[in-house]
This record gives sequence, C-alpha cells and structure tokens, in this order.
Amino acid sequence: MAIDVNFYDAKHREALSNTPQFANIVKIVESGLTVDEDLWIYCLFKEQKARDGFRTYADFASRLAKRLQLFEDYINLQSKTITSVDDKPEKIISEYVGIGCALKLVSEIHGLTEADWELIPESRTKDLDFFISSDSTSIIEVECKGTFSGSSRSSMKADIEAKKRVQRTKQNNNHLLYGIITSYFSDPAIPARADILDPDPVEVYEDPYYARLLCRMKYYLIQFNVFSRAHFLISLSERVNGLRYNKEYMRLDAAPLVGRFGEPFKSPISFNWKRPFENHSEIIGDIFSVDKETYLFYGLTEAIVDILISQSFGAILGFRTQPNTVSVTATIEGPPEQQVERKSESIILKGDLRSNSAGRFIGLMHKA
Repeated sequence: MAIDVNFYDAKHREALSNTPQFANIVKIVESGLTVDEDLWIYCLFKEQKARDGFRTYADFASRLAKRLQLFEDYINLQSKTITSVDDKPEKIISEYVGIGCALKLVSEIHGLTEADWELIPESRTKDLDFFISSDSTSIIEVECKGTFSGSSRSSMKADIEAKKRVQRTKQNNNHLLYGIITSYFSDPAIPARADILDPDPVEVYEDPYYARLLCRMKYYLIQFNVFSRAHFLISLSERVNGLRYNKEYMRLDAAPLVGRFGEPFKSPISFNWKRPFENHSEIIGDIFSVDKETYLFYGLTEAIVDILISQSFGAILGFRTQPNTVSVTATIEGPPEQQVERKSESIILKGDLRSNSAGRFIGLMHKA
C-alpha cells in the first residue's frame, strides 16, 4: 500500500455514503492508492494558469523532466510511498503533493483520466478553486490540500468546508464537492495518508455527460497538436467547436469525422513517419532535442485515433489504458546543423517511456 486512504472521520464517512460512488470509495479505502506515473503528472496541474506556456498538457510535458528534478530535491522518489527527504519541505512541495494525490484519488473513484480535468477559474469568493471534471453522471469539483506530518489538517478541513458552503449558494450548483487532504512524512516507514471530506448530497447536473465528452475531445486535440498536423485534426477541431454550441449534440454520436469531400477519415498516412520505435509501432509521436545528449519523446497510443475518428461518444468516454513503462530504441538523424553541412550521422537513442491512463507516452532518451 503506497498511500493510505481514509475517511476524515465517522461524520464524513456517513455523509459520503450518500454519494453514487460510495462502494468505490470503500474499496480504495481498503486497498490504498498506488504511487505511479499518473500521480506525478497530476502534481504538475499545480501550474495550470491563464498564461502562455502554462495552459495545456503539452506545456507541462515540456517541463516534466525539470519538474522531476525539482521533486528529487525534496521527495524521495525511490520510496514506495510519498516521503520527504527531510523534516522541513518547502510549502510549494506540499501543494504539489496535495494536488497530485487528490486528482489521482478522485480519478480512481470515478474512473477518470487526466483528459477529464480542467481548472476552475479563480474568483473573489471562496471557491473550491481547483479542478472540475465529470464522470458522465455528475460534475465533480475537488479542493486539494497537502500538509507535511498532518500539521495543518484541522485548519485545512475548515477552509474546505467554508469554500463548499459558498459553492452550494451558487445558482444551479448541484455538483459533487470533494475535499482531499494529503499528509506525508519524512520516515519512509510511515505511508502518506489521504483523507476524504464529504461532498453534500447531490443532484444530477444539467448535462455532465456533455461536459466530460467535450473535455476529453479538447484534451486529445491539444495532445495531437504537439506532434502532428494531420488533416483529421482540423475536422476534430470543427467538431469540438460544433459541440460547444449544439444543444442536440447527441445527434452527432457515431457521426464520423470526414474530409472536405465527405469521405470518412482513416488513420493518417503521415503517422507512418511518427512511429520511431520498431518494437512498439503502436506508439506515435515525436522526439525533441533537450540538449546534446538528451532527447524527449512525447506521444500517444494510436488506439485513440480510430476512436476519435469514429466519434462514438461511448468509446471516447470509455477509453482508458493501463499505465505502463516500456523500454524503447530509436534511430534518428543528426542535429540540423550537421544536416546543413551534409555531415549528418544517424544517432541511436535509448530510454524508458511511461504511459498514463489517458494513453499518453512521455520519456527521456539518451544516446546509446
């Protein structure tokens, strides 16, 4: 068990029993939460803001390697749980940990992936000011807190409850409102602990299915634009914009993406040049130079392509992969300056890629 999961107290357990996913919560409380690639990616959501370079998942991907170096200065990444390297971690590290654990936990409860989360815009009131998602049945809002040694649990509980009261006064807000407080320690023998605070009894939002569908489609549109300009992405962009303003959007369920002459798209031929790994041809993406010795691969599993083209809403919302780590080898041409001088030589790169539940692959590669 990497992270213990608990109800904050008996009162909150009773309140949580009114929620539709209570059985899932109990199961995770019994089994605990695993520290994996998803959790560290969720930590980076701390940096999402309305500023160029910090808006999209692609923006965060370009910073992942540097952020892991930051975490290594404060967090023992070799530990089986979340463990501080000393007794005085920086406050910002606690914030990263709180966000990562909370989004990972609620994703496990509701069967979500990182493709389903968006940041709630800030306001001047005490908003639950972090993330919003949907599991196709309910809209979910989560307030994330992290504390070293549990020293601030009581004050964090009071802050979350105050914010939830404000959210409940807003017109038409029948969302699930979760509060998650994560405590971590410097002793690796003590597992990190995530405490769940109760959301109020809920009603179904006007259309949470639509909210989750739109969020997922926007996510994959952003992801593919990191490494591809395939024509089907233009059609996907138009479909996303169409869904935003179409109240009868279910008429588009299973209406495939088509080209300018009305022909259904197939998996783009251009992806044949986006498969750098002979032993893993199902992974498509690009390799980017970080420095003279280091490269970054960023891509996706090709399995999502046909699903997006088909526009089967059920398949899009049901898509979820098992997080995994794969070892890969790629051969690329030398840097552009060598190519100009006609002295280009092939470079062999090796590295490990980590995938998450949304089917995204990322990893550093080095010269063999």
